[in-house]
Amino acid sequence: MKKYLKHLLLITISLFLLSFVPTPFYNKSEVKNIPEPDLIAFKVIDQTSELLKEKYGLHPFGHGMKDKFEYLEIIFNIARPLSKEEAREILIDSTYIFLEKINTNKELKKYLKEYPFTFKNAGITLHIYGHEKEELFHPNICTAACTASGLRFYTNDPDDSFKFKETTEETHEEALDLVKKQNQIAQQSKDE
Repeated sequence: MKKYLKHLLLITISLFLLSFVPTPFYNKSEVKNIPEPDLIAFKVIDQTSELLKEKYGLHPFGHGMKDKFEYLEIIFNIARPLSKEEAREILIDSTYIFLEKINTNKELKKYLKEYPFTFKNAGITLHIYGHEKEELFHPNICTAACTASGLRFYTNDPDDSFKFKETTEETHEEALDLVKKQNQIAQQSKDE
């Protein structure tokens, strides 16, 4: 029985450690079974994920694709609290990077329902945790997303972690204006 428990513990620890190894969104040994459009989209998602991991410390968690291809999304985890201003800037910049990767990929272009892709066709979602990967509660943002309809920021209810306490929304235009103002203020501070 002890030997069984020891093996079970080793397997559990190994699986836990493997969860931190970055992997592409597709199994490279199964490439022959993935339709060409999906494979091309996965490669664009992987390229974007690597750039955003380096730039912001984002760790890819998942992806979404809708209607070959009307909408593409990447979901990330980040292990540090973000203010709304930081989350907004990361979302806007990350979505621009993702859109640039999508729109400049000649192979993918023929599979896009609309070209060029815009904010209504690409999304970035951030699941935000504390430095020790602990769950964050109101007033800290736990999830921030740039979706087809705009930006959303969510906080967890400390009394019920299965509920959001607060959700705020911004249109893409409002978010872009706020990021521009943030950048102008930051630039003015540098110049002074």
